[in-house]
Formats: sequence, C-alpha cells, structure tokens
Amino acid sequence: METGYPEPYIDLAQILLYVFWGFFFYLIYWLNKEGKREGFPLEDDVGSGSTNGFVGLPKTKTFLLPDGRTMDAPRLTEEPPLNATRQYPYAGSAYVPHGDGMGQGVGPGAWAMRADVPDQMFDGTPRLQPLRILTDFHVVDRDPNPIGKSVVGADGETGGTITDVWADRAEHLLRYYEFEKTDGGKALLPVNFTQIKKKDGPVIVNSIM
Repeated sequence: METGYPEPYIDLAQILLYVFWGFFFYLIYWLNKEGKREGFPLEDDVGSGSTNGFVGLPKTKTFLLPDGRTMDAPRLTEEPPLNATRQYPYAGSAYVPHGDGMGQGVGPGAWAMRADVPDQMFDGTPRLQPLRILTDFHVVDRDPNPIGKSVVGADGETGGTITDVWADRAEHLLRYYEFEKTDGGKALLPVNFTQIKKKDGPVIVNSIM
C-alpha cells in the first residue's frame, strides 16, 4: 500500500520535528557564540584560566563603522597591565590599587577602554557638547543652575567652580559639569556623582576627595 512517505515507518511530522530541533539547537549555539564579540575573552575570577564557555569565541570579524574606521571583534590584543593587587587569593576579593587609586583604572577610578574619539550623532557631529556651543539647550528654571557654584568633595574641601555644563544631544540629558580647579586647569565631573541639596548651595561630591 502506498503511504506517500519516504519509508512506511518514517512519519513526515517526525522528520520535520527533528529538523526543527536541529535548527533550534544550532540557533542557540550561534547566538551564544556571536554574543561573545564584546567583553571577551575572559579569565576566571582568580586569573587561572579561560571562562569563555563551552562554545568558545567566534572568529574575529572586521566591522566598518559609520565614520569610516574599522573595528575587530572580538579583540584579542593584550590589555594594559593591571596596576592593582588582589587583596585575598579567592574569587570575589577586592583589588587594591598601586599608588593613587583614582589614576590606576580600578575601583572608583575605573574606566572602559574605548576608542579615543568622541561619541557622534548620525550627522557625524559630537554627541556631547557644552552649553556655550549648544545655544538651543538650557537648564530648566525649576532646577538649580550649577554654573558658578563651588564643587565640594567628600572631605569637605572645595575643588573648584563650575563654569559650564555638557549636554547629551541624543538623550537631552546633562552629563558633565565643567569646572575650573582650585589648583589650576579644568576637569569634567559626571553629573551622576553630584548632589545639589539647596538651590543656592554648592555641588556636593560624596565619592571623590
């Protein structure tokens, strides 16, 4: 008797189910591998080996960026040496920086290794700019204007006076306070590190001396 199937004992629905399972498992494998292009390769918490998972890393691929630059991912280049020592030899232990903690790239002074170019808008112009350039941006009247206020650190000392505010043009948020330091020069202070408790009071930084 003709059944219409390749073999009398094979069900077409069963074949399609196995094909779907195979595709689904491959999709999980591919997503897991492709998801490791940023932030990898990794080492375990005590630095004794790799923790890149059972599927490993994808092959390095070169991406063309909007401004004409290229970027390889994952990046397998050597990272700069860590200027800190683990406090205790077990997972989760804190790192103690060597010398000035704010300049060693760990703890409260940590930063991400990014390309040394400013974030850009779709038209290629810088995303973050000061209000002295962004004439169509301003601090709303109901919020205290930080320009002209003193910056007071966690030790109660005055670190300088705010001279301008840098805005994020993409998200319409204030990102940095530009201030003139008491010992000379200028610096940018992240807005999220600060508090203004009184409208006529100083800008307080509880996490930096």
